[in-house]
Amino acid sequence: MREGFSVVLIGGDRDVQLCESIADAGGRSAGLFNAAGMTSLATSAALLHRCRLLVSNDSAPGHIAMGVGTPVLALFGPTVPSIGFAPVGPKDRVLEVLDLPCRPCNIHVGNECPIGSFACMRGMTVP
Repeated sequence: MREGFSVVLIGGDRDVQLCESIADAGGRSAGLFNAAGMTSLATSAALLHRCRLLVSNDSAPGHIAMGVGTPVLALFGPTVPSIGFAPVGPKDRVLEVLDLPCRPCNIHVGNECPIGSFACMRGMTVP
């Protein structure tokens, strides 16, 4: 993790285990905090307002961050921005893998990739 920056993992009760896994993979460094399942909606909004950037999938925290003016880097894998829920602020950005015939898919109702590759997420690269 870059010196002078902290990472705060947020999410609801069902995200606690996933965020614990991410924290473990990050080495539990001093600048990494797992707040998943510990904040109300209002507290999450206040926390996001204090952030310099939110990196998020197409989910509630991204929408909340937009509402409080925090720049968002939105990762669109199975979903697509053209549906109308992408961040629109001047500092917001979308990261996605273009030209995949399987996008958008029906992954919102399960955790398995319909074609078995998760190419929409694994194929993302930072420009």
